[in-house]
Amino acid sequence: MTKSYRIYFRNERSAIVACENFRAESEQAALAIAAQLFDACSDCCAQYDVWCGKERIDGTAQPSPALMPLTAPMRTALQQAAEALRASGWKIAESAGLPALIAQLQRPSARKQRFVQFRRMITEG
Repeated sequence: MTKSYRIYFRNERSAIVACENFRAESEQAALAIAAQLFDACSDCCAQYDVWCGKERIDGTAQPSPALMPLTAPMRTALQQAAEALRASGWKIAESAGLPALIAQLQRPSARKQRFVQFRRMITEG
């Protein structure tokens, strides 16, 4: 079951410059999604934090989000959040990294490409 999370993007004075809601299956997944969003938007913000309701999610006890592979639901949540940020009125919508992240997420994953190739081999063979 997924929960609703919110990422707050902050400037160097810790003021909120943008925020976005997304859904994830676990705190670890939420932190991985947030890390990718921050990485894409880091030219427009200095830090970020993740919340689930009134609880701030502390990632220090978790494995590095960068080490967690993105599952299909995580990719979907990440893409939806990135697209929402890009379409938002926040200054972060002008981030140079958002279009690249969105384009990357719109490309089929290597696993999906292998499946499609396999399916073609079976149906054509």
